Amino acid sequence: MIARTASRLACFCLLAAASCAAPRPRVQEVREPSAVTCRAAERSVDGGEGALEASASSVVLIVADLENGATRYGAGVVIDAAGSVITSWHLLPGARSVWAMLYRPGRPSYTPMEGGLGRFLAENRAALLEADPLRGDPTLDIALLHVHADTSGIPKLTIARDPPRIGDRVFALGHPNESVWSLTAGVISSVRGGLIQHDAAIGTGSSGGPLLDARGRIVGINTSKLFEPAEGIGFARPVALVDRFSGDTR
Repeated sequence: MIARTASRLACFCLLAAASCAAPRPRVQEVREPSAVTCRAAERSVDGGEGALEASASSVVLIVADLENGATRYGAGVVIDAAGSVITSWHLLPGARSVWAMLYRPGRPSYTPMEGGLGRFLAENRAALLEADPLRGDPTLDIALLHVHADTSGIPKLTIARDPPRIGDRVFALGHPNESVWSLTAGVISSVRGGLIQHDAAIGTGSSGGPLLDARGRIVGINTSKLFEPAEGIGFARPVALVDRFSGDTR
């Protein structure tokens, strides 16, 4: 099954191809909060000021400890009160254990020059929660996890029912290149079949994170990007496919 998936995605460089190394040597102490902050007054995601920042509460960090000793990481979206999380299927093959970390505003994070994700995980291992894969679709590159946590207090993102259109402004939320809970902006370049092409910056760690519209609604789930011959070409699965896979998430 994994081999078949690899052939289907041969034209892409999967975002989870790189693994997270062990913590790097400590450098000058720099303690910055995660890139996206979420104040209590901004927990509504139905539009208006603060909708995009509030979206961070619904996004988790996924960490997969692999059989070969490496670590793979990405993002996921909380979709209900029972700990159900949508993520990318390609994060899971070869994993001996899967973990999720919920968003906490103000938690210090680090650039790769300051220790990156290795340092972040070393300091926050106690915040990782067990996650069990429930089902997955390697063709869609979508998986459903159950996280062992009460997620009833986490605001759920609204599903965008309008079809995505070329030129629409979109935002990718995830953990690109070890920058946890980062928000990047772009526009939809094309919509073809089961893929949305966009130019919001994504990278390793963005897989499984939401692609949002300007109102903070989910348009798709980021899955892959092209590195050659051109940068700035990312792909997301339309939320309609994810919605059918996981059931109605409203």
